[in-house]
Amino acid sequence: MTDDLSVALRGFAESERRAAVESAPDPTGESTMLARRVTRRRTVRAGATALVAVVAVAGLAAGVQAVRRPEPAVPPPTPVTTSSVTPSPSPVEPTPTATPTSTPTNAAPASFDSAPPMPPGMLAESDEGWTLVRFESWATDESVLEHARVYLVDPDGRVFVVPSATDPASWYVLDWLPGTSSVLVESTTLSETWVLDLLSGEAGPVLERGAQTPTYVEEARFAHDGTDDLLLVRASDIVRAAPDGTVLATMPRPATHEGATALLVDGTGTRAAVNDVTGVRAVRTDDLSAAPLPLPDPRRPGACRAWSWVGDDVLQECTTGAADDFQIGAPSEFWLVPVDGGQPRAVPAMPEATRLGGVWLVGDRLVAGTFGPTESEAAWWDVGGATPTPLGAGGPQQIRVVAVQDGRLLTVEQPYSLHGPVVSALVSVDPLTGTARRVVEGAPAKMTSFGAFPHVLPVGPQTDYGE
Repeated sequence: MTDDLSVALRGFAESERRAAVESAPDPTGESTMLARRVTRRRTVRAGATALVAVVAVAGLAAGVQAVRRPEPAVPPPTPVTTSSVTPSPSPVEPTPTATPTSTPTNAAPASFDSAPPMPPGMLAESDEGWTLVRFESWATDESVLEHARVYLVDPDGRVFVVPSATDPASWYVLDWLPGTSSVLVESTTLSETWVLDLLSGEAGPVLERGAQTPTYVEEARFAHDGTDDLLLVRASDIVRAAPDGTVLATMPRPATHEGATALLVDGTGTRAAVNDVTGVRAVRTDDLSAAPLPLPDPRRPGACRAWSWVGDDVLQECTTGAADDFQIGAPSEFWLVPVDGGQPRAVPAMPEATRLGGVWLVGDRLVAGTFGPTESEAAWWDVGGATPTPLGAGGPQQIRVVAVQDGRLLTVEQPYSLHGPVVSALVSVDPLTGTARRVVEGAPAKMTSFGAFPHVLPVGPQTDYGE
């Protein structure tokens, strides 16, 4: 399942659940396009494009969420006191910062429609500070595809059309290897994944053959460790493979908690956290061998699931007090678990899991974002102390953080509207001040498919039943 489907499905299913209870939620993707993609397969496909569709229930959700906007103050969860591992003292609480409104800079955003052709050699000169974007839009419905192209955005926000040798409307991008023209793609019509050279059109072998086979690929990405190797989560195992599909290392596929991503790779590409119902494990990505990973509460290894990497730590969500094995919807708390030594430490200032969009290390601050179906707008919090400190707030809640760049968060913003076209954009946000800069925009469209790469940060896991 591409990222457009995973994000869309989570928003729509959340809306159905909340409507059944007492309110109208935020379905960010119900349409004929979504219906077609529902027939496709992956539950969570990390790093693909995000779909936004406009429907009547979405408008109702927007109105109700505006009325039921959550209070900005977030009470901290009760820290664990029963664990045999003593959490380290909470850091000194930072001085509260005034909460500004998100205000764009004066710089006008670039436009996908007016982007010039990419000069020769630019892909080879790119690095992790560059962004590859696949942007697709429809004027009225799925039958009228207006636009499907691949773009390269440099660190200064200049955007260029990548002269793809094959039609970008026939595949989704799952990942890109900076400094090369190599992308990992998935067919828009078939259960097929392969490595593609954007400039030459040369395609590697198909990496999967049908949903009922043990080699069926559920998640795929480049390792991003200085090689062009791939990391694939398959139906029966997790493998490191060459671009031609040759298996270089393998480990059994674990059973995961509901809604959890099986494999979470760190920023160096050399380590990964593996979600397992018997406890989160750490592995080296070169040979997929196990590495030590302490448990927040050794008495119940299955009480936690991994969310993401935060520096050298794995952010884990655990059942409060390790009272039971982890399950969606149960009261939970967050821990930072070090991989290179040290003891797990509780994060008492974390917002409630159902509100949380993610947690990142921005400079020397631990920053959390609340956005998504439960929120009326995006907000940012310093969660390094005993209580959450509000930072910036404002702007649409239909965003996805794709990278941390020079102290700012690069986000894909995808608003919806019942009454007219929407404008999707790549937006750079300073979470410490709330200021935002729209880097590049698409033309107004009924709905869009929008992905930004390389794939480094995962989409947040399912946090409530009905998503």
